[in-house]
Amino acid sequence: MSFRRSLQRATARTAAPQRGNDRPRALGVVWGKSEGLPAPYPLIAHLLDAAAMIVALGSDNFRMGFGGASKALGRQELLCLALLAALHDLGKAITGFAARDKTAWLAMWKGKPPFSEGFSRAHTAPGHASAIQDGWIAQMVAAGPAVKTVIEYVGLVVGSHHGKVPGLMNTTDALTALAASGDAQADWVWVRSEIAHTVWQALGSPMFSADEDERSSRALAVAGACGMVQWADWIVSQESYIQRRMEHLPGPRGWTVEAARAFFESGIEAAAAELKRIGVRPLKLQKQTFVERFGFEPRGVQLSLRQELAPMITGPGLLVITDRTGAGKTQASLDAFSMMRERLNEERGLLFVLPTMATTDAMFGRVVKDMRRTLGEDATVELLHSMASFSEEAARLLERRPGTAEAVGGAAMDKAVIESDCERGSPYRSKWMSQGARRLHATVGVCTIDQLLAISLPSRFQPLRMAGLRDKVVVIDEAHTCDAYSQSLLRRTLMWLGAIGVPVIVLSATLPDKLTRSLRDSYDVGAACWRRINGLGTVEQSGHEQRAPYPGWLYYDARSARTQVRHSPVGEVAQLSFRLHAMELAERDLAKRGVQMAERCRSVLDAIFAPGGQGNALIVVNTVTAAQALAVRLRAQAPADCRVELLHARFPVGERGRRTDRLEQQFGKPGSRDSEQRLARPRRSILVATSVVEQSLDWDFDVVISELAPMSLLFQRAGRAHRHRSGGQIPRAWRQWSVHVLAGIEQGLPVEAVPYPLDELMATWEALEERTGNGLEAAAGLPGRLVEVPTGVQELVERATRDQLWLCSEDERFAEAAMACWSEATVQAGQGEQVVIPRPDLRVKDLHKLTSASEDVETILTTRLGADSVRLLPVWTKDDQMFLDADCTLPMPQVPEEEDEEKPGRKKKRKRVDQEIVWSIVKHTISARSAFWHEEARSPSPGWFDRDPALERVVTVEFERTATDHRIADTDVTITGHAPVHPISAYRVLLSEDLGLFAAFSRRYR
Repeated sequence: MSFRRSLQRATARTAAPQRGNDRPRALGVVWGKSEGLPAPYPLIAHLLDAAAMIVALGSDNFRMGFGGASKALGRQELLCLALLAALHDLGKAITGFAARDKTAWLAMWKGKPPFSEGFSRAHTAPGHASAIQDGWIAQMVAAGPAVKTVIEYVGLVVGSHHGKVPGLMNTTDALTALAASGDAQADWVWVRSEIAHTVWQALGSPMFSADEDERSSRALAVAGACGMVQWADWIVSQESYIQRRMEHLPGPRGWTVEAARAFFESGIEAAAAELKRIGVRPLKLQKQTFVERFGFEPRGVQLSLRQELAPMITGPGLLVITDRTGAGKTQASLDAFSMMRERLNEERGLLFVLPTMATTDAMFGRVVKDMRRTLGEDATVELLHSMASFSEEAARLLERRPGTAEAVGGAAMDKAVIESDCERGSPYRSKWMSQGARRLHATVGVCTIDQLLAISLPSRFQPLRMAGLRDKVVVIDEAHTCDAYSQSLLRRTLMWLGAIGVPVIVLSATLPDKLTRSLRDSYDVGAACWRRINGLGTVEQSGHEQRAPYPGWLYYDARSARTQVRHSPVGEVAQLSFRLHAMELAERDLAKRGVQMAERCRSVLDAIFAPGGQGNALIVVNTVTAAQALAVRLRAQAPADCRVELLHARFPVGERGRRTDRLEQQFGKPGSRDSEQRLARPRRSILVATSVVEQSLDWDFDVVISELAPMSLLFQRAGRAHRHRSGGQIPRAWRQWSVHVLAGIEQGLPVEAVPYPLDELMATWEALEERTGNGLEAAAGLPGRLVEVPTGVQELVERATRDQLWLCSEDERFAEAAMACWSEATVQAGQGEQVVIPRPDLRVKDLHKLTSASEDVETILTTRLGADSVRLLPVWTKDDQMFLDADCTLPMPQVPEEEDEEKPGRKKKRKRVDQEIVWSIVKHTISARSAFWHEEARSPSPGWFDRDPALERVVTVEFERTATDHRIADTDVTITGHAPVHPISAYRVLLSEDLGLFAAFSRRYR
């Protein structure tokens, strides 16, 4: 049977319905929500609430979730989107779902209710099937060549509102889905048709257009509609919101078109008030000069952007800013963000993206401080990473105060405000906005890069995540830190950001030109889709051959497809001395390696160790185990008044936070904290750290010693010295800005590759040792190699960036290393391409691939993006009781097993554990990479851990109460700590209060 004929038959079937006792008495008794409510809430009311929320989101006061397209969105288009929201739960009008609540089910019928056992309780598939099979949609689609296509689209949006976009459904699939949910048990087709027509007329009878358009435009439009409908449904499904709306319900038989229209109009006002209550609002900024905002005159790249960027902005675009560490790229990006908003005349929010949780926490404070100065109205800010709920930094910044009841019609607004005396606007956190995918909808967000890259992976509610970014400018800091796998995800992310018209700013001190071009080309792919959606057609690219200058910036404009570059004023040129130290280092025994490096560090830091010595040194090594052994050795040798600190990722969360905060107070930028919060800078000290200090931490030391790392990271590490002080503020012995590089060398080339690619280490060493000109001293064998910063940085970075020519190197060892590393990078990139969602020029039939993941997105992010894949909880046992400290003074919290309330026919809802109790556990956990010894050492966790997502994946490890010693092989250095109760076959594991978690591969298994 043809589609047109089947549509005509279905339309005839619904035009003159048979009415009998097996049909609900009236539309008002077909329930849509009941859990947690004093009475069942009518389905038609919930549908009208969702439609009203869409209209409120698209109103002049909000325009949220639509991006730049909202300005071109007419009233008719907005009402069509609202109609999609008004149809999203229509599948609940069917036996299977309606019988879930027995009380509401019995109340629907005059006589004996129909048989309801054994049918599917789902409603998304029946809703999807109803849209394409029942025929009620025929009157809502204007005549045109794409009627069938539009009906399929409506079905997709209806079927996706719980986060999973379904595949296209044919007639057989639709009939099967309806039959499985008990469609034949009553005249549900008539019920759904009556509800659909009533809400359609209440909205003013908007008509879906059936004109042909670009296939990629259709897919993006449908994906956008899916995200907006999911968002609206989430908001209006809150129990508190529904209870307030119950006051406006007509009687159970009073759902006439006029009554429905009045309810819809009152819903728009209620929706606007609710959006303000939960913190969904555009970002209103005061107009300020650069000096008013940041307290100093713009310089370098800041000045160049101020003078030349604005005229280039004709639409969304990609801005890449490159300059040395400490040059003010953060301020430059925030100023550029404001310029983009002003030029586009859009009140976009901000998402600031960083590589690690530590750098994200630090940037969160800086962004909040900036918002405090610039906000014109209150705005929500959110910290987004896996431990954000327990961030002490966020807790300190966000102080709670009661909200105003007037804004929400009597309901208290739960928000935390930075300063109650702000003149115009305050940044605050919304309790509703602090969970799951909602967090991306906060007006201002600061997140780890995995939170952004999640939009490139198929996952439930992926369209909702995308909707949270449509109204923002995304700033990506330290983009060079991504490996080949992460770069695949980042490229796909940029494609989609370009397609939905999101401006992007990329910051880096060491971004290779190859990566810059890759990011720009990826954004261009998406921008081409954006141009088609906005009717701009095909535009010829220009300027794509230009390289990003250093220091300077590159801007790609999506509307014109034009790339422009500008060099920024260099200002003062600094001389950075690289001092190379070739050593014999153990390759596999990382602890022994740390001891060996300590001896060379001791000689380098003689001016600190000497009687009356001065200076604060930073030593950065590549592995935690080496850092721990190095710190132990230096502590034994350091003078009494020279504190040797240790910072790495394997400390308990709370301890790591305390150490980071103390170091920030001592070595952070002057003026970044109130004077009473600062600690005096020590006369002499040493910080031994891993890569956790490389990025976005505004700390300033006198000298840096680094284990050999890729060139870009060496410059990052160099940026932790001579950052804020100059001249007489720096001890005389350290006034030459220097980085001492330690490397295990054999026959002139590095031999180790932990954890970085060996070919990049070899290229870095050669570039520093052999390169002449451009500021590098030509005389071989001199202890110092001077590099002009910033003018000499980019050439060295390019020199040490992987290139295909390395495969043809005359040095056989280098060529062999290059081949191995190139193969591994190719595999990583290929694995990334396998897991990402399709490109934005996909077809509608492929939209289900946005949410059809073979693995959970969190699993992919934690195991493939270098995030911590295991969280360990050390415990000790005394008298059959579990404790959180070795002295057994902190008992494990006791949480009673509470019986959850369970309604007949409804899924039991798990009660969450009090978050203060959760934090009391989380702050003792240790982040670690996954290894088999974790499973060997595992002990049973308390049963209530399964009731909270922050604890359910925690691995509990019981340790001995008595400390033991471990001597590092072939040295006199001893590590003291607590060993796990359960023996581990191939690792020596100890937990020390001073060193954190020590884990070394046991020698006898090598």
